This record gives sequence, C-alpha cells and structure tokens, in this order.
Amino acid sequence: MTRVVVIGGGLAGLMAAARLVDRGAEVTLVTFGIGGLQLSHGGFDVLGYTPERVDRPFDALDDFIAAHPDHPYARLGTQGVREGLDFASAFFGDLFVDNSERNWLLPTAVGALRPTYLASPTMVAADPRADHDPVVVVGLRQLKDFQADLIAGNLVKQQIPARAIVLDFPARIREADASGLTYARAMDRADYRADFADALRKQLSKGEKALIPAIVGHRTATAFTDLRDSLGSPLAEIPLPPPSVPGMRLNDYASRHLQDLRVRWILGSRVIAIHGHDRRASSVDVATSGHIIELTADAFVYAPGG
Repeated sequence: MTRVVVIGGGLAGLMAAARLVDRGAEVTLVTFGIGGLQLSHGGFDVLGYTPERVDRPFDALDDFIAAHPDHPYARLGTQGVREGLDFASAFFGDLFVDNSERNWLLPTAVGALRPTYLASPTMVAADPRADHDPVVVVGLRQLKDFQADLIAGNLVKQQIPARAIVLDFPARIREADASGLTYARAMDRADYRADFADALRKQLSKGEKALIPAIVGHRTATAFTDLRDSLGSPLAEIPLPPPSVPGMRLNDYASRHLQDLRVRWILGSRVIAIHGHDRRASSVDVATSGHIIELTADAFVYAPGG
C-alpha cells in the first residue's frame, strides 16, 4: 500500500487526503492549525466571473482557460475541474446541492448576490431566480454581525422585494452580544428551534420567504429542515462573516469522515524539515508537543494554504 503524508488541514489538504484514501493509499495528515474551511461561506465556487458574472461555468471554462493559460483551471483542464467537483459533491453528500451545472446566485452578509456552484441546501431557497416571493431578512438584536436593514436595502436595489425585521431573541438568557456559533449551538436544541419558529412566524405574512443568518444548528443535521417545517414558510440561511457556521459544518463532517476512513491525524504540529535525495523527499520531521518525530512515506502532498 502506498504511504502518503499530507501537510495541511484546509480544504486542499482534506480533499487530497480523501482522494488518496479513495485510491487505496495509507494517509497521514499533519496540520498545525484548524484550516481555512471554517472561514468559508460553506460552498464551492467555480468561475463566478470572467469578469462578467457567469451563469453556466462549464460553458465558459474552455474559453477562460484559453485566455488564461497560467490559471490553476488550465493546469486541471475542464474535465479535471468537473471530476474534482463530482468527487467533492459525493464526499460531502447531503451537505451540498448543485443547480444542474448552473451557478447558484445567493445573498451575502451585505446583500450582494454571489455566484457559487455547490451550495448548502440550507441556502439555495435564497436564490432570487427560484421564485418571486417577497423576502423578509431576519436580524437578531444580539447578533451584531448580521445587519438586516443593509441586506434588505441592497436586495431591493437589485429589484428583489425585501424588508427587514429584527427579533429580540437571545441565544442564552440575558446575553446581549452573541456569536453565530453560540446561536448555532442553541439551535441544536429542539425546544429553542420551536420557540424561535413561534417568534418568527408572528412576524411573517403569507407568501413571504424568511432569510436568516446561517446559525441553524452546528451538529444537528436535521436542525434546518425541522425549523423550516415548524415555521411553515420558505426559509434560507445567509452566511455570516467568518468564523462561519456552514464552514464549520463542512470541516467537522470532513474530519469525522476521514477518521472513519482511517486517515491518521497529527494535530497541532509543524513540519520543520524534509529529508531525501535526487530532488525526491523520503521523510519529514514533525515537531509535536515535546519531541520531534520522523515520518517516512512514498509521497508527500504540500497543502498548507495561504
């Protein structure tokens, strides 16, 4: 069995480890930090702009590659990009949904519309092309990083009927300033979701779609569908500025899945030296807590991010 050491725990490192295990390799993943996936909006983007906004990226990718031969897409080729996305979609399963080879068009935390190719199913109902329902952007008084008035105002400028409301609904009793993660942990509880749905339902009119911050559960996979069904109205999440609960969901899932696939993890450790000959690495030194270990392998993948 081929032994591979992957250096880096961000998206590139996680996907490299997953792909290598899928091909039958024995993988050790070394990472110092938590990886950038937890800072992401929770989706995968493919050719959103050329610089014009792109609706169908695979219809435009060949021309883009021809015009940008040094771009990473050119190294992969159109088919390589497609295969990589197909693998990622299969790896993450229900955490991603595509749009029949179209980019989704989803609101950001400032109300701009951003193209993304693979999106969280909790967000896709926010695509304004899906329907013409009027939108209610739902802020929370205790969540300062989500400005409902700003988002709704910018959606209106893009001809999307929208209004803003702000609920006084703390994640924890008497807490005046909470993070998205604090809310997500509260939303993991069925009783909290039920109370939130009751409070929000009173503010919605028939036919309105609620757009809420991306806080609906951290570890409870059914939290979003449970809240949407309890609310009885269309519902979608909008990503917050980092750290990102949707990104955390992806990172947690990928980490658990790779552990289930018997990937060996060495956390909180740095690669400090490479050994080899004839321009080929044979081992690396890893500084762990209190000592240095040498890892030998047949191949090494350098995916530190940055």
